[in-house]
Parts: sequence; structure tokens; C-alpha cells
Amino acid sequence: MAFFRNSSINLLNLHYGIRWIVETGGGAFYAIYLLKSGVPVPGVFVSLALILLGRLVIRPVVIGFAFRWGLRRMVVAGTVLSALQYPLLAEVRGVGVALIGLITRILPRSGTMMFAVSKSARARPSRPWSASRARC
Repeated sequence: MAFFRNSSINLLNLHYGIRWIVETGGGAFYAIYLLKSGVPVPGVFVSLALILLGRLVIRPVVIGFAFRWGLRRMVVAGTVLSALQYPLLAEVRGVGVALIGLITRILPRSGTMMFAVSKSARARPSRPWSASRARC
């Protein structure tokens, strides 16, 4: 198959596959932790759905920041902001203020999106390339 000959596409697909496995494992960790902390099953599903909905809403904003600030800064900011969600998760003890804070957090959610958008934007050049610099 022709797409196996392009090493850039192969590396991008490998990266996407690894990222999907990690995000699925992270979602399972969230669900199990919320269940163990006393959140009922419907509450876990609703909270995970609202977190994903928040990511969907924030994605266009983060793409604009990626073009403005560059990929390196976005990867660093996304990594730091993504780590901020775990202290919030540790404070959840059933349905309450801590769970609402975890769902409505803006910075860590945008951090996850910064990391995801900046990693996917690497496949595309951020500025037009001349024909002499393009590699096939």
C-alpha cells in the first residue's frame, strides 16, 4: 500500500494510536476514581460527558493560540495545565463542590487541548514552504 511508504504519515499514525491508548486509559482511570470516591454511576457518565463537551467548546480557542504563540510554547503550557487537573481530582469525595470544580475547570481542560492541538498541528507546516524546502 502506498501510504506505508511515507514515513511521516506512518509516524503520525503511530503517534495518534499511542495517544488514543493513553487517553482511553486516562478516561478509565477517571471513571474508576470517581466511582471509588462515592460518585454514582450516572454522575460519573455525566461528568465525563461534560468534560468532553468542554474540550469540544474550547478547541477553536486553543487553535487560535497555537497559531499565535507557536507549537513549543503550547506543548509546554498544555503539559503544565494538564497536570493541574489531578489535584482537583484528588479532592473529589462524592457529588459536591470538588466534582463541580473538576467538571468546570477551564485551565486544565484547555491544557489538554493545547497539548492535543499542538501535537496534531506538527504534521502541518505553520508557514508556507517554498518548493525547494519541501520534502517528499
